[in-house]
Amino acid sequence: MRRPSTPKPAPTMSTNDLKSPSPAPREREGPGPQGWEGESSLPELPSPASLREAFSPAVRERGFCTGLYRMLAWLSLGFPIGSFSFSHGLEAAVASGAVRDRDSLQLWLSAILASGGGRVDADILGDAHRASSARDIRALMEANRRGVAFRAAAETRLETTAQGEAFLATCRAAWPDPVLDCWAEGISERGKTVCYAAAVGAATAQAGIPLDCALLGYLQALASNLVFCGLAAGNHRTNRWSAHSRSAGARHCRGGERRVDPRPDLIRQCDLCRRARLDGS
Repeated sequence: MRRPSTPKPAPTMSTNDLKSPSPAPREREGPGPQGWEGESSLPELPSPASLREAFSPAVRERGFCTGLYRMLAWLSLGFPIGSFSFSHGLEAAVASGAVRDRDSLQLWLSAILASGGGRVDADILGDAHRASSARDIRALMEANRRGVAFRAAAETRLETTAQGEAFLATCRAAWPDPVLDCWAEGISERGKTVCYAAAVGAATAQAGIPLDCALLGYLQALASNLVFCGLAAGNHRTNRWSAHSRSAGARHCRGGERRVDPRPDLIRQCDLCRRARLDGS
């Protein structure tokens, strides 16, 4: 006959055994003096050389390289070439009335980019880019000569030569390059001037910028600068007309009081603008 088994006593727990469970990693307030439990104090940061090796193959294929950032700085309005001082004849077009509103400004800009100075600059930039990529100084100087010769007006010639010389001088000072130095010395020896489009083409080629990216950046910078000039010229003309309108309306005053014009506001304003133009605006 089997003996009945006696129940085992329950294990006793001391106060030392009562330990609170460790919190989850996301609930911890912070590492201790030796870091997290089972972890090192700080992760090891990658070196700049390893980052360059990791990013250079794939990133450069997508076009994100140091040359792209350099080109964005070159073509910005803050680059010291004085682009804000030139309007490519837009101020004269606004003064003559050829550009008077948004539609006429858009039409004028389209003509400049497709058939005017923008088209000529694109051709010169492409020739200079290819010559600079091949390190052909003679072909680069020929592209520069044609770029200056195609600017028949004195104002547009000054626009491209002043910006070209400032651009080339700044690039050589900040980013020395043997091709640009050799080209600049040849221009200086012959007493020639620098075409802005040719200078941009040569510099972008040496920076490793593809030709289509250089053309897109150059034409976008040209268009944005002309839009800025158009807005500024339009605001100036509006303010001038408003000043003449106020002076013409002041002549209707008698005895210090303005005579009330019963006509609608639109007709009254048109009449005041017409009087201001007849007065010599």
